[in-house]
Amino acid sequence: MLGRMLGTVLVAAVACALPCVAEGPTVNPGEWQITAKTEMTGMPMEMPAQTTTYNACMTPDRPVPTGPDQQKECKVSDVQVQGDAVSWTIECNGAEGQMKGSGKIVYQGDTLTGDQNMTVSAGEGMNFKIAMHMTGKRVGPCKEKK
Repeated sequence: MLGRMLGTVLVAAVACALPCVAEGPTVNPGEWQITAKTEMTGMPMEMPAQTTTYNACMTPDRPVPTGPDQQKECKVSDVQVQGDAVSWTIECNGAEGQMKGSGKIVYQGDTLTGDQNMTVSAGEGMNFKIAMHMTGKRVGPCKEKK
């Protein structure tokens, strides 16, 4: 009897393993307000930390927060999901130079926290680092694009 019960639990665990791994993070779909505190190091002159806030439509199949500038110039790839944690790599090519980095956020219901770190190659041997700490909260349904 105990063997049969253990077998049933094992079968249920294996049956759940595949769909459970394939599921995305627990993102409450909608419009999210993201606040990012950005610090730059290694620049010729010291720059104070900057805080920006933007809105992004977040869904389980689009769990990486990207700001308006990143949507134009950046490519997010290698998105990995482990439970409510989402990690990614990002590469941007713009007038300011080339940027490469990675990020990770953790969803907690209607909030998120995370970090993204990038290295910037701005030409003429000028390289510096950008560290961004993000917090976010869901503020409502996604707004329709006009």
